[in-house]
Amino acid sequence: MFAKAKISKGGKISIPSICRKALNVSDGDELLFDISDNQVVISPVKFTLQKIRKLLKDRNPSKTSLVDELLQERKQELKNE
Repeated sequence: MFAKAKISKGGKISIPSICRKALNVSDGDELLFDISDNQVVISPVKFTLQKIRKLLKDRNPSKTSLVDELLQERKQELKNE
């Protein structure tokens, strides 16, 4: 899919509606801009965070909370001091 946009004063761009619908984004959503080889790839932050969470969850075979595990380790370290 191709869409065209124009840069206005202050460097602002309006994302065409066809692109917003394809990315499932709306007013107030945040976007990531990945720039390489003279091209820009735009991704919604919410989907990127979901991908990261899934990746971390898949790499945690015990399915325990990594935060809880870290807190437990820290408590044990404090006891040992």
